[in-house]
Amino acid sequence: MDQISVSRLFELNNEGANRPINQSEMGFLNQPINKDLRFINQSNPTCALSINQRRHGLSQSTNQRRHGLSQSTNQRRHGLSQSTNPTRGLSIKRSTGRSIGPFMRSLCYLAVKTNNWPGIHCGPIGPCFYQDFDVDIAIEYKGIVKGMYYVWLAYSLILVLDMIACIAYMATVGGTTVATTFGLSILWVVLFAPCSFLLWFRPLYKAFRSDSSMNFFIFFAIFSVQCGVTIVQCLGINACGTAGIINGLTLLASQEGNRATNIGVGIFMIAIGVLFATLALVDFIMLIRIHRIYRTTGASFAKAQQEFAVTSLKNPVVQQVAVDAAGRAAQDAWAGRGQF
Repeated sequence: MDQISVSRLFELNNEGANRPINQSEMGFLNQPINKDLRFINQSNPTCALSINQRRHGLSQSTNQRRHGLSQSTNQRRHGLSQSTNPTRGLSIKRSTGRSIGPFMRSLCYLAVKTNNWPGIHCGPIGPCFYQDFDVDIAIEYKGIVKGMYYVWLAYSLILVLDMIACIAYMATVGGTTVATTFGLSILWVVLFAPCSFLLWFRPLYKAFRSDSSMNFFIFFAIFSVQCGVTIVQCLGINACGTAGIINGLTLLASQEGNRATNIGVGIFMIAIGVLFATLALVDFIMLIRIHRIYRTTGASFAKAQQEFAVTSLKNPVVQQVAVDAAGRAAQDAWAGRGQF
């Protein structure tokens, strides 16, 4: 190695190892210098250490770039495989449990969703609806929508407890009227539990999911009726299918049969009536809260009418009826023209 090269190495060492190396210096460092390494070590060991550090850093940078390129290639391949399989990656929910933003919620509708509620898989019986609060509902409304879901669960549970109370009532007193109450209690469990889910909870869920004015109006109309029905059920009018307060007090005042049994069953029936009354109060409070939220969303009756018209036009049955009507009108017009 000549003296000019050695002096250049000293200059590189004095300038510092963190200075960028130009192309000529890079070619110089890549030249074989093993035969003069002894001279460099003897002249200035720090300079030799700087050269080794630069060469080692160069190799590390090259390896990092290669590794980054391989990662990018793998990510693109992985993304391509996901895009070619539309059934993969349908779970948009994050591992942290947080709700995703509205942009990701709109993207998840492009994917094919599978029904997940109720989680029953028994032969031909399976999930009928897709329901995911973390994906479909915005984080500021998720609490109230979940609260209404728990209200529906509580209502279904109270209906089952009312049926049990009516069974005990029939076993204690008997008679045609009590048998009618028991039969109607079974009917209310079979009818009211699924219908309340379909008629007021699902419209509420859709209203908050897509900011639908039409579904808000459906919810308010049906849920107002639900509040009135719950108040009637808490009273426990005879032959109306609920135990309630009136039937419980009547059984407590009855002198027929076993007195202790009458007291026990009567208290149970009054407790069912109190549960219905508490649920009616919760229904009224939730109705007021949702109406306040509804007023801040910009929904209106005009928007509800517009959504109803658009939804009706998209209905295949309505489209077929419109096509048939247009065809008959055209035929009648052509026939009338032929008469003249």
